[in-house]
Amino acid sequence: MTTHGNSSWSGQHTLIAHALGRIGGKDYTNSKQALTRSYERGFRLFEVDVALTSDGEPVLIHGWTPKDHARLGWDAPTADASAQLSVAAFRGKRVHGKYATMRLSDLRDFLVQHPDTRVLFDVRPLDRAQTREIYGKIASIINDKGLRDRCMAGTYNKEMVEEVRSLGHFSRINLFHAKPQSDTSAELDESFLSFCVAQQVETVTVAPTTPKQILDAFRDSGISPIAFTVNDARAAADLLERGATSVGTDTISPESLKRAGEVYIHELTTYTDSRGNEIVYEGERPPKEVNIRIRGRNNRLTVAKGSRLTRLDVIFDNNNAEVSIGPSRAGIPTAAFRIRAGADSTVRVGKDVSTTRSVFLSATEGTSVIIGDDVMFATNNEVRADDAHAIFDVSSGKRVNPARSVTVGNHVWLARDAVILGGATIGDGSVIGYRSLVTRKVPNNCVAVGAPATVTRRNIAWERPHLDDYPPFKPNATVIEKSKYWNPTEDDSAQPAINHASLLTRIRRKVRKLLS
Repeated sequence: MTTHGNSSWSGQHTLIAHALGRIGGKDYTNSKQALTRSYERGFRLFEVDVALTSDGEPVLIHGWTPKDHARLGWDAPTADASAQLSVAAFRGKRVHGKYATMRLSDLRDFLVQHPDTRVLFDVRPLDRAQTREIYGKIASIINDKGLRDRCMAGTYNKEMVEEVRSLGHFSRINLFHAKPQSDTSAELDESFLSFCVAQQVETVTVAPTTPKQILDAFRDSGISPIAFTVNDARAAADLLERGATSVGTDTISPESLKRAGEVYIHELTTYTDSRGNEIVYEGERPPKEVNIRIRGRNNRLTVAKGSRLTRLDVIFDNNNAEVSIGPSRAGIPTAAFRIRAGADSTVRVGKDVSTTRSVFLSATEGTSVIIGDDVMFATNNEVRADDAHAIFDVSSGKRVNPARSVTVGNHVWLARDAVILGGATIGDGSVIGYRSLVTRKVPNNCVAVGAPATVTRRNIAWERPHLDDYPPFKPNATVIEKSKYWNPTEDDSAQPAINHASLLTRIRRKVRKLLS
């Protein structure tokens, strides 16, 4: 069975803001302020309770019972009065006297404004007719297919699943796994599992105490198990390690979950864990200093058997990142790296790469940093696809510094303090000068210097042997063995070389004109 879950929901969204998240110490508010605060804290998947008002409009509320009223700080209805409010009365209410209530249309507007968000609807146990009515009205408000694809219909029984499936509005369905929380047996009802597979149920809601064998059985069938409600970060991390794909919470933040589940490794050796993280290394001479921190899931570090490293620091800050380091042949100096790999990102270091001191490499937001073969780093070099923090335009609110991938070609020499930023590409055989800042394309076999770096010379080649090596270098290349990177510069149009004599002449002319 193929489902949407593993690619779109689980793994990417390990925390779900329960009832839009806690606000001011209050749960179940489903309020506008709770939604905004949860989004600011890093949540992107939200569970929301939906019920109909007395005049038939979907609003965000757990229910209309006296207990539900009390949860919102409202007076319980009198015995002879209906607890179900009209939409006008509901809109006029304030949750605990200060938080704004939300109609489903308000949530729809939020989804439009925040395309990175997803929603799981929680609709209380209903019969077929009620299911058809409420999900029909939900679909009439979430009336764009693209928005509905970012929503999942929550159900509590097989009849609800069949009715939602027959309506055809929501392709994603969640089903409550009705196993009692006190039942910790490792047996799974095969008829329940078969029904989920047949109906293409994407996720099932399980109790936090569900045994690993049952979680594995769901996952093996392509169904993502999610658990509600867990408010301890360590317990949530343990549950995710045991096999749950997402955890609903009132209090845990994405950052606190990362800290609770992080792993520190100080020896380069083969490693795997239950969260899908992996280290692949079969070498016999690992670096003496190793500091690897893994916070997320499904990350992979591969270090070639023939690598020659003195130090390796790697931080996996999120999920689905990959870092690889190639081998080095005899005669190539050693290397040291500090690497940060964020969500869905790649850092790849080729073979025969050397460094004078530790080089910092950073990629996040789905970008890549690719270092070619035979690259020579000096001291205090950085290659980074991201700026680590977001910068926004004040007027529009748009992000102005998105992360962008970086490629450093083969046989590139980066001099001391040279820095390569997002979007830069350096061609084979080039040299980046002392304290230069590369922000764009540099062609092959060039010297580029300055901030931002500009090509100052073309058609150059460089070799690794130091100037003090014997025999001493002469004004020509007759005493060295040429590498395969002696090539003419191909991209003459990218950046014109500076003609210093011509530039000085133009400056003198302008000065004379101003003085005349």
